Formats: sequence, C-alpha cells, structure tokens
Amino acid sequence: MAFGVRRWLLTPWGDFLAEGATPQRPPAFPIISNTVLLSLIWGALVGVVFAIALLGAERRRTIQELSGVRFALWGALSAVAPPVAILITEAVRSGHVFIDWSFILIMLIAAGWGGACAAGMLQLGRGQSHDVAA
Repeated sequence: MAFGVRRWLLTPWGDFLAEGATPQRPPAFPIISNTVLLSLIWGALVGVVFAIALLGAERRRTIQELSGVRFALWGALSAVAPPVAILITEAVRSGHVFIDWSFILIMLIAAGWGGACAAGMLQLGRGQSHDVAA
C-alpha cells in the first residue's frame, strides 16, 4: 500500500473532466488498489517460482538440512525472475531493451526482499518443526 500511496502522490494533477477545468488530484483508490493488486500478483508469481525452484533443487533435503544461505539465494533469484522474464520477453518482442538505474534498483530491492523473506520463512519452518517434534 505504501508504494500505491507514493505512486498516487507522484501522479501529476490534471484535468479529468473537461477542457479549461481546474487541475485536480487524481482519485486515490484506483491508483492505490491497482498498485496493491499488481504487488499481490507479483508476490504470488514469485511464490510459485520459489516453490518450483525448491522442489527441483532441494527436494531431497529435510527442513533441518537446508542451508540458510542457499534458501535465501533461491528466494532472491525467485524474486528477480518475473522482471527478468518481462525484460527478456520485451527484448524478443521489440528487439530493444532499455535498462536504467531504476530497473537495477528494483532488481536489487526485489532480490534483497526475496532473500530476506525466504530466510525468515526457513527460520519459521524450523521453529515449527521443533515444536512439532517436542
């Protein structure tokens, strides 16, 4: 929601009704809800990619045998997979790709967030498995 509010605040004021009307701030709800929906879709997609990566690469290990670093790396790679897939698709479709600092920053934030979330989930899972065993 914070990104949605930021996006709404950065949306330029404009005429949404008629020529010569006083500029108005665009409505908040559509912009914020659209951003939240896109974030939910991205998160679900990252979760599916993460689950597939773990099933393929770590399926023979128990939760106690999993390396925290490898688990975090899978989370980071899974988090950057959707934007990289979009970038590759656009490169194939148009033959032109423009990568600027904002894209690199988004990739770094996504990788850090994905790795941190994965490491946190592993710790939660290990804590739950200890409780069940006890």
